[in-house]
Amino acid sequence: MMPSAREGGLPAMSGPTAGRVFISYRREESSGLAGRLYDRLAARFGDDQVFMDVDTIALGVDFAEVITQAVSTCEVLLAVIGPRWLTATDEDGQRRLDDADDIVRLEIAAALERDIRVIPILVESAAMPRRRDLPDELAKLARRNALILRHESFRFDADRLLDAIESILRGKAALPASGPTQAAPVPKRVQPELGQQEPVPAAAAPPSTGYLAAGADDFLAVITTAPPDQQAFLQRLADWAVALGDAGSPSSVPITGRQGSPRSCHGYRTALD
Repeated sequence: MMPSAREGGLPAMSGPTAGRVFISYRREESSGLAGRLYDRLAARFGDDQVFMDVDTIALGVDFAEVITQAVSTCEVLLAVIGPRWLTATDEDGQRRLDDADDIVRLEIAAALERDIRVIPILVESAAMPRRRDLPDELAKLARRNALILRHESFRFDADRLLDAIESILRGKAALPASGPTQAAPVPKRVQPELGQQEPVPAAAAPPSTGYLAAGADDFLAVITTAPPDQQAFLQRLADWAVALGDAGSPSSVPITGRQGSPRSCHGYRTALD
């Protein structure tokens, strides 16, 4: 029969929700130390972070599924083991651990199956159970390092346990944030496509204040201040230089600029009509 809660007046969380630390124990032999341990854990981590009992299970609900769900939300399970934990029997005289529906067996098996940290807590001079004395699904428990919790040194032993649990919880919390860091992308210089000329920066553009002759590779004339009667001639000269391309030879063509003063435009010599 599945009880609604463990007896003994111990502090317990209501409902099947779980905290990050789960305390598994048998109430008939270790309820006193389990209750003291709960108080210390709750004082350090908060009531909502420690789970001890399934207080209420709704009618018709599979209690094994409820326990499994509660255990699966924890990071640490404390298996409190007393001197009769291994040999405790039910009303029919059968060993409880051999019952697939035994609550303690369900709790520990769920944690081991999900690779949750299981810490055996030995109380009342209990010995660590051997592998051959455990059901197959609890066999891994025999290889878990245990902590001895004694009445005479309860505070010291509990502090050791709390420090270990705090380290475990801190490590679990840091796992999602860890991971390889990605280096910032290095900007690459975009090369101009074939046949395209890179744009000239605005600062490099020549001022348009008069006649401008480029070099031997190209002949360009920017006419902004030439007298109207000379603009047509200069435009024809520029057009011829561009059309001839490599056909001409570099030279100096004297032209008459503003107010009849001679100027030299370095470009290509052409035959003028």
